[in-house]
Amino acid sequence: MFMAEAAPDLFVSEFSLNPETPVQGSPVTVRLGVYNQGTGSSGPFSVQWWPGENYRNLGCSWEVDGLVARGGKILTCTYDGYPSWYANINTKVLVDSGGVVAESDEANNIFLKPISVSKPGAGSPGPVGPGSASGSPDLFVSEFSLNPETPVQGSPVTVRLGVYNQGTGSSGPFSVQWWPGENYRNLGCSWEVDGLVARGGKILTCTYDGYPSWYANINTKVLVDSGGVVAESDEANNIFLKPISVSKPGAGSPGPVGPGSASGSPDLFVSEFSLNPETPVQGSPVTVRLGVYNQGTGSSGPFSVQWWPGENYRNLGCSWEVDGLVARGGKILTCTYDGYPSWYANINTKVLVDSGGVVAESDEANNIFLKPISVSKPGAGSPGPVGPGSASGSPDLFVSEFSLNPETPVQGSPVTVRLGVYNQGTGSSGPFSVQWWPGENYRNLGCSWEVDGLVARGGKILTCTYDGYPSWYANINTKVLVDSGGVVAESDEANNIFLKPISVNHP
Repeated sequence: MFMAEAAPDLFVSEFSLNPETPVQGSPVTVRLGVYNQGTGSSGPFSVQWWPGENYRNLGCSWEVDGLVARGGKILTCTYDGYPSWYANINTKVLVDSGGVVAESDEANNIFLKPISVSKPGAGSPGPVGPGSASGSPDLFVSEFSLNPETPVQGSPVTVRLGVYNQGTGSSGPFSVQWWPGENYRNLGCSWEVDGLVARGGKILTCTYDGYPSWYANINTKVLVDSGGVVAESDEANNIFLKPISVSKPGAGSPGPVGPGSASGSPDLFVSEFSLNPETPVQGSPVTVRLGVYNQGTGSSGPFSVQWWPGENYRNLGCSWEVDGLVARGGKILTCTYDGYPSWYANINTKVLVDSGGVVAESDEANNIFLKPISVSKPGAGSPGPVGPGSASGSPDLFVSEFSLNPETPVQGSPVTVRLGVYNQGTGSSGPFSVQWWPGENYRNLGCSWEVDGLVARGGKILTCTYDGYPSWYANINTKVLVDSGGVVAESDEANNIFLKPISVNHP
C-alpha cells in the first residue's frame, strides 16, 4: 500500500549514443538512465526511444518493473542505423509512455537531445542547433506552377515547384509532399531531397493523373520537410498554399478565385431538414429530406453532404455528392435510413455540408447543422418533449457508487467490479452505454454495459468480472465513463467521468 502524500517522479537521468555521432546506415548503441526522484515507489512502466522526435517508428522500447523512491535503472539497446544523414535532428525518449504512473511531476517525462548523423566516410556534419557556428537551414517553397495553369477535370497536370534553403547552414535530407487540395486525404506527389546547402535550392516536378472534380475555388498545398526531421531557424514557413480553380472538360476556367474575386464566393448551409415520421420509431425506416443552399455571391464546385442519425454516431446514415450550386441556388436531397437501433428521449441528428472541405466559402462556420429529436420505442408514442427546457425535464447521469473486490486487486488475479449509475435529473433518459477501464490510460476496456434507460431519480447496479491487472501499481486511476456514446442530452454533461485512485499488489 502507499501513503497519500508519497508519489513517484520519473525522468531521464542520462543519455548517450555510441558512436556519439552516428553514421548513416551503421548500428548505434543506445544507453539511457531512468530515475525515480519522487518520494514514493512507482508501478511498472514503459520507456520508448525514437531516433528522431518526428519518426513514426520506434527505435527501441523497454518494460520496467517499477522503481523505488530514489532508485534508477540503466537501459540499453542496439539500433540498426539511421536511414539518412542529418545536420540537425532531435532524438527523443519518453518515460512512462503508457501514462500509467501517477507522478508528482508529469512534465519531465519527455527527453530531447539534438544530435547529428554523418554520411558514410565523412565526419560529423558539424555543430548542432540554431546557435552553432555552421548556422541553421531554413527551407521554403520558392516557386510553384501547374501546367496547364487552370487544370481540367480528369486531365493530367504537370506540377513544378522550387524548394530553397535561405538559411545560413546546410540541411540534411528531407521530404516534400504536394496535395492537389489542402483537404485531400491522398497525396498527389512526393519527393525525397538529399539535402540543400545554405542559399541552395532544387526544382521538383511530377505529373498528376488529374483532378477527380472541378472546383471554382480550391487551395493546392505543398509541405516542405513533411517528416519534420530538419531543425530550422524558421519552422513556420514550410507550408505553402495557393488558390486555384479546376475547370470542367470542354469549359474554360470557372472564374476568378477567392472571396474578393469578381465572381464572388459561395456560402453553403442547410436550409431545411425533416424526418418522416417526425418522431422515428426504433428499428423502423426513416425518410430523410434536407435542403442545401448557396446563399453566397459566387458558384460552388462539387461538394459532399453527410448525415448522421446521431451527432456522436460513428457510422453515417446517408451521404450525397452534389455537382455544385450557383449563387442563390439550392438542391433537395433525400434518402431512407433503415432505422435507429435504439430509442432516445433526446438525441441530436447532424448534417455536415461540404464534408470534404473542398469549397472555399465566405462563411465556413455554418456548415454543421444539428437538430434535437426523439426516437420512440416500438408500440409507444414519442418519449416526450426534447431538450433541457422541456416539460418532462432532463436527465443527469453519474456514477453513484463504485467498488472492487478485492478492494486492492492482485496482479494477474480476477477482480469483481460493481458500480451504480444514477439519474439525478428531472427527466427520463433513453438507452446509453457505460464503460470501465482498469486504468484511465488503458487502451482496452475492462468491461462495458448497455443500459435501457433510467427514469428520473432512478438507478441501476452494474457488475462484471475482470480477468486481472497485467501489472502491479503503487498508484493508478481506474475510470468509468457514463453515456460513453454521448447519446443522452443531459442537464449536466460534466459529471459523466468517474476516476478513483487505487493500487494493485504484487502476487
